[in-house]
Amino acid sequence: MPETSLTSSVDELRFRLQGGLHEPGDASYEDTCTLFNTMIDRRPRLVAECVAADDVIAALAFARDQGLPIAVRAGGHSVAGLSLCDDGVVLDVRGMADIEVDTDRRVARIGGGAIWADVDRATQVHGLATTGGRVSTTGVAGLTLGGGSGWLERKHGLTCDNLVGAELVTWDGRIVRATAHENPGLLWALRGGGGSFGVVTALELALYPLGPEVFAGLALFDAERAPEVVRAYRDVMNGAADELSLACGFITAPEDDDDVPAELRGRPAVVILGMWAGSVAGGERALEPIRALGPDADFFGTTPYADFQCSVDDPPGHRNYWTAENVVDLPDAAIDAIVRRARGLQPGPSQLFIVAWGGAVPRFGAEHSPLAGREARFIVHPLLMWEDPDDDERNRALAHAFRSDLQPWSIGATYPNFLGDEGGARMRAAFATSAERLAAIKAEWDPHGVFRTHQAIRGARANGAAVRLPVIEHGDADGVPLVLLHGLSDSGGSFEPVLSHLPPSVRALAVTLRGHGDAPKPEAGYDVAQLAADVVAVLDDAGVQRAVVAGHSMGSLVAARLALDAPERVAGLVLMGSKPTFRDPALDDLVAAMSELEDPVDPAFVRQFQVSTLARPIPPAMLDRVVAESLKLPARVWHALIEPTLRVDYSAELERIAAPTLVAWGDRDDICTRADQDALVRAIPDARLIVYRGGGHAFHWEDPSAFAGDLVAFVDRWQD
Repeated sequence: MPETSLTSSVDELRFRLQGGLHEPGDASYEDTCTLFNTMIDRRPRLVAECVAADDVIAALAFARDQGLPIAVRAGGHSVAGLSLCDDGVVLDVRGMADIEVDTDRRVARIGGGAIWADVDRATQVHGLATTGGRVSTTGVAGLTLGGGSGWLERKHGLTCDNLVGAELVTWDGRIVRATAHENPGLLWALRGGGGSFGVVTALELALYPLGPEVFAGLALFDAERAPEVVRAYRDVMNGAADELSLACGFITAPEDDDDVPAELRGRPAVVILGMWAGSVAGGERALEPIRALGPDADFFGTTPYADFQCSVDDPPGHRNYWTAENVVDLPDAAIDAIVRRARGLQPGPSQLFIVAWGGAVPRFGAEHSPLAGREARFIVHPLLMWEDPDDDERNRALAHAFRSDLQPWSIGATYPNFLGDEGGARMRAAFATSAERLAAIKAEWDPHGVFRTHQAIRGARANGAAVRLPVIEHGDADGVPLVLLHGLSDSGGSFEPVLSHLPPSVRALAVTLRGHGDAPKPEAGYDVAQLAADVVAVLDDAGVQRAVVAGHSMGSLVAARLALDAPERVAGLVLMGSKPTFRDPALDDLVAAMSELEDPVDPAFVRQFQVSTLARPIPPAMLDRVVAESLKLPARVWHALIEPTLRVDYSAELERIAAPTLVAWGDRDDICTRADQDALVRAIPDARLIVYRGGGHAFHWEDPSAFAGDLVAFVDRWQD
């Protein structure tokens, strides 16, 4: 490209930007390229200061026209260096930091470049807060898009769990919103799935009453007491109320703090720090077991929440290497391994940080956020900081050694915001089966891979998202579209008795979901959201924009997920043999039996499983066909479906279903109760119940004619 053309384009961009434009050699260029982690040294061609969405659009257009890579710099740390790129364009959105607090809705609208210190001050004016970073200089956007661990997570969930809306600029310059009702799939992806879908210019976060004063602080112990202190910390947090949020750390005690005992200053120490998200009196009671240990220094007390949020800020200007391991618990052997390894920490700012999860964190499932690994009780997080480049390899090796020591207790998943650049496989572990759905959403919103900031989605994209599913089609091509989704271990063929009773005016598509029957059986992708994404692909292939979607049992979860994630594709919803949550102790025996299945799967188990869904006999040939289809599932698919189906709880989301809904139930169903049906009807705004007297869980097999008649009556609402 001729230099004059590029120079002209740069001048045009400079004219269009409300913020500044910085090039190598400019006085302010070096400052705009300096990150928290001094190990990162990248030299962009341009840094565009964006103070409004129009600036973002202009900078993206320039980079697109010039074929240059881009990076987005928001408010915070970017330890992995994702906010800079070599020989490209950096969109610096730190100037977009306005904060508006809607006290009526209890929602804060926050600019994409804001940091948590500003958010905490703005919300605490109104006695409100949300889960924010433990370090006040952390950027709001990066923390939210990567998960969001903070002191309020056990009470209110991760920051991403409280994301109720976002605005972003897409690769081609469109400004789009993501909410529960507008682009809900995109909102799902932004809840911990990273920032590679567009440039986030604003976030909306739910707020909760808190403060302004809380009981918070830290207790400092000599490192020689580490085994005792960490065990006590573990025991307290394993039995703690949701309001209590504590972390345990191995640090170097401050040298220049007169409040620290002289014998500890500059020496290895163990700290327990955190807060109680409730009354001050409640916090005093909750912290009694920790304070009873007799710390060398006890700094717990009543303090303004916003001040406490600034009390443990990490120092900038160091070389950084971070990693983490999600662990199922901290048995004594794990604690002993941590204590031994912590002796290798260099004096200075390096630390080992142990965060307690539990509480509200695991209550948000894959249907709400792509972030996996929430079952972890603790996250062990080495964050190593030093100054001398000669110590780089030593500190990396120490971080990896911590992880290696903890492998016996690791759950395999990761927490993105605690990781440096560790490669795609480690990052994909943060999303487990949701990685495929993330890849599909990435392909939808950034089809050309303009935003190359997220390793997991780049790596997963090649795997594809949806799989091609077998479909039994019945009726006229111009009939009212009806999608039929089967239950656990069944197939589309299980609807054949119903299909024979449907008129040609209904275009029925009986789908066999992935892992079932003759459908593909990939290694991953069995969460309900991915199954719903597969159904969207079926609709696309069939040229169907909107359809009535009917799902039985597991299929009802997929149908409901589709109505939530893609409401524009669902004209009406039929929930057959469903319930608001399948986290039911009555299903524990089934879960246990499924967990123990091995190949080849026992035909006796499968037959008994199918018979248990019946209250009345069905033709033997029909039962034989259903059993034969169920035997096509390998044991690993049965295992993969346990958590997404038999442990799912979507009760909190039902009120968002906008489609007219028919709830269908057999009154002799041993799996779903009348109370379950009443709860569905109450929660879904436009829902009504139909009861099949004497019918079991699979009432549509027992009396397919009756169900088909009711289905046609419901579908006829959309007949021209």
